[in-house]
Amino acid sequence: MTVPVLNLPDSACIASVVMALTRITGISKSPFTASEQMFKWPGEFWAVDFKLPTITSRVTASDWIAFGAKLEGRYGIILLGDPAARLPRGVATGSPLVDGVDQTGNTLNTKGWTAGVTGVLLKGDYIQLGSGSSARLHMITEDADSDGSGEAALSIVPALRTSPADEAVIVVNNAVGAFRLTSDEFSWSVEPGPRYRFSFSAIEVVNA
Repeated sequence: MTVPVLNLPDSACIASVVMALTRITGISKSPFTASEQMFKWPGEFWAVDFKLPTITSRVTASDWIAFGAKLEGRYGIILLGDPAARLPRGVATGSPLVDGVDQTGNTLNTKGWTAGVTGVLLKGDYIQLGSGSSARLHMITEDADSDGSGEAALSIVPALRTSPADEAVIVVNNAVGAFRLTSDEFSWSVEPGPRYRFSFSAIEVVNA
């Protein structure tokens, strides 16, 4: 059975969104000295909460109702990004590609940018690796410059969980990642008018 992979409806207009970067840590505290030891595990992933404005159009509401129905609960995948950061603040010119194999962690070596650009990407910008159900959303955490060969080392979160292919395309505009609903239920409310209200939560698809 084919897993549904859906974009938000074309009528998407977000009233509010909460984006969270979740990490997995642990703490061990001595019962005798109260000294602490912290642990950081590799897990890092996005979580989002979307709330739509009140919808008074049945046509628009029907788009969202159908969207929720087609997701089939947590089975389906939603392609989501930060609606307030669809375009980068950095220059982001060139045709950026992954530079090298076996890359993991929070640094991604890249190439194909316009050479010698200060601020080719800026902290808070997003990039996308992969597409469809394999799309991964990463945020830039340090301003990045391209060198004279068009190469740039990007500091990113979440960390790379799998190594992208050498020369894989890097998306800088309208970057999205693959998410799933946090519940098998997609619900909405209807009030006289009619006035429709929608909200939902989703979590990044994590594949080792």
